[in-house]
Amino acid sequence: MEPWYALNDSSRTVWDLIALENFIFDEGQRFTHSAKVLNVVPGDFTHTGKLDLLVMSQGRNKDETDMHVYRSIPNKGFGE
Repeated sequence: MEPWYALNDSSRTVWDLIALENFIFDEGQRFTHSAKVLNVVPGDFTHTGKLDLLVMSQGRNKDETDMHVYRSIPNKGFGE
């Protein structure tokens, strides 16, 4: 099953959603990013066999996009 991710109203808190059935979701782990999140891309960016998250966020000015990888921490969610 593919992962689903959501942002809160401030676009800084990311959480994964656990698909139950029939498009009903339960809230999973969450973390808050330091800037407005523009995009979240799941993938194994650290080559550990675990799902990491690449978070793209607003840079210091409107013409910049910052990228940060949050690595998977088993049973704890994601961390830097």
